[in-house]
Amino acid sequence: RVISEKRPEYSTLLRAVALGEEASPIEILERSGGARETDTIQIFSVPEVNESGVVEFVFPAHGVRYVKGADVRIERLQPGDVLEFREDSENEYNAEALWVVAGQPLGWVPDFLVSTVRSLTSDHGTYRLTVEAANGPDVPFHFRLLCRLTVEDAGDWDPNSL
Repeated sequence: RVISEKRPEYSTLLRAVALGEEASPIEILERSGGARETDTIQIFSVPEVNESGVVEFVFPAHGVRYVKGADVRIERLQPGDVLEFREDSENEYNAEALWVVAGQPLGWVPDFLVSTVRSLTSDHGTYRLTVEAANGPDVPFHFRLLCRLTVEDAGDWDPNSL
């Protein structure tokens, strides 16, 4: 669902997902996931390869609330800051889990994107993981950290393999 423009928290949501007032409802859904606390589904755009062979997409770091000190570390981040992926070999819920890290863990790559991220970052060109938006306690945890993954030379990657 897209929050009404008339709601006082509309501007806060747009800032949290790094969009401007001109954003379309579809753009808002792609960045916000369209979910409420009680929803069991989320909406995200499928990563695509552009005409230059670059894949670029934004995703939220999941599980931020469960990582000790992550909220404080996230508040210090700025858009464009470089992040890293790191194996989470001790994750009891997903053996393939990947941390999103800025020196220390901040959250995880969403489970539904792990295989895509692994494929793009190991089988294709160089990649860059950066902060798209870093938000404080005035926004829900699922909007605290938005990450941008850019993969160069991914022209042969097939988004239909998702």
